[in-house]
Amino acid sequence: AVLGYGVIATPFAVDFDYRKPASDIRDSFRLAQSELAMRGLDGDNGVPLVGMGHSLGALMQVLLDCESPEMCNNKQSGLALISYNNNEVDGAIPFFKELFVPALGPLEPLTRDSTVIDAFTQLRDSRISTFKSVRDITKGVQNALGMADDESFIPGVRPLVL
Repeated sequence: AVLGYGVIATPFAVDFDYRKPASDIRDSFRLAQSELAMRGLDGDNGVPLVGMGHSLGALMQVLLDCESPEMCNNKQSGLALISYNNNEVDGAIPFFKELFVPALGPLEPLTRDSTVIDAFTQLRDSRISTFKSVRDITKGVQNALGMADDESFIPGVRPLVL
């Protein structure tokens, strides 16, 4: 914000059902917007909001603008789409049909096994919970040390806002 711009990065897990990562991106972005609004940096201060994505990220931006138009609600100045394509996976990944399909084919029944699906869901939820716990502990240490949000634990290294 001091330099007149900010970056909100919303990493996502790749899924062939594009609605899932798009939903994750939307939720992460809304959480970041709320955090920025609490700090008075919610975009109403003249800083333009530009969506940006490369490859699948570009496709996610297009999908978000189509499926969640409230996200841009006249605050979004534009989109920067880099290497956007709408290829099927076999057109986007060289030798996908020739190499990956035969190699991964035997694993396909696992995608329908509720035990496997539940295990991956628990793993994901555990990762999210662990990250939240680490963030809470870090915030508690920061508060205990009397540090402001813009101060870093490591001298000379800009703070990372989680």
